[in-house]
Amino acid sequence: MAGLGRLLAWAWVGSACAGWLPGVWVVVAQAWWWLATSCVVLGVALMWPPRVALREAGWGLLLLLVGVAGWIPRMPGTVTWSCQPLLWMLAGVAVVERWGWQPIRQAVIWWAWAQVALWPLSWFGVTLADEGWTGTLGRRAVLGVWLAFASLWSSGWRAWALAGFSLATGSLSGVLAIVRLLPIQWRHPLNWAGAVSVLVMTARWWGARLTERWEVWMQAVALVPTHWMAGWGLQQLPVGFQEAIWNPQIGTRWSPILDLHNTWLDVLVRGGAVGALCLLVVMGWAAWRSAQTQTWWTWLAACWAMTWQSVGAQPALMVVAMGWLASLCQPRRLYVA
Repeated sequence: MAGLGRLLAWAWVGSACAGWLPGVWVVVAQAWWWLATSCVVLGVALMWPPRVALREAGWGLLLLLVGVAGWIPRMPGTVTWSCQPLLWMLAGVAVVERWGWQPIRQAVIWWAWAQVALWPLSWFGVTLADEGWTGTLGRRAVLGVWLAFASLWSSGWRAWALAGFSLATGSLSGVLAIVRLLPIQWRHPLNWAGAVSVLVMTARWWGARLTERWEVWMQAVALVPTHWMAGWGLQQLPVGFQEAIWNPQIGTRWSPILDLHNTWLDVLVRGGAVGALCLLVVMGWAAWRSAQTQTWWTWLAACWAMTWQSVGAQPALMVVAMGWLASLCQPRRLYVA
């Protein structure tokens, strides 16, 4: 039973970062593999009775439907789209209910090391993108977040190594993983003063990135009053970050508007006040459960990633988020960080 649970967890997690399919964009390939694997996981999992019932997960599914209900009048296709994240969520819940949280946690760490093993390929130009080391995830920033979470869920030298690899991607996500490992007492005000001083001294490094994104974020905020209640839905926004992606079908580079690189703002613009309220409820509940299970660093890392990335646009980040939220639904006695 334990071996089967581990196999299903590895398949469910790994398929979300399998960014290769002939003639298909990386993110689309990840979503396709993840959806196909989720159906298989659900079929196998339904043959075994659950050990625990994750009742909070049911409320999460209902909140998802509430958040997109306002799109249906303007975008009837929303009903079809909602089936995809529902299948992903149900598959993750099915694994945790039957085999617990540990197989998913171990799968995230195992696949992180698999990405590290692929690093030498980038030295010879073998990548899925033009950003250098991206592994099978297609984006450097997404790989950095994945490695940071793997570090948070590891211990000893493995945690240090994964945090270092996260920083090596050029992403800032590894900073949080490094800070977690430092012997710092954050209750002491002098340590907070030191942290602020470091931020000020390194402002020239991260300030340019923040300025660029801030300008786009402020343009996106101007879109909120147009559909303030239910949001813009899944339609293409008139503002956002463009990324040049090679499209083998047309033999040229294509620059679609992908997202706003900010989950909070994405939900506010696309989901309106209703969607933003649903997200605040979920993250507020996650903070409460993180306090009970003493996993504050994971919650902080989730908030950090949501500030710099549109998690909903990246299957590789969605699988980590869904696995983490499903783990918080477990009874406290079963949770092991």
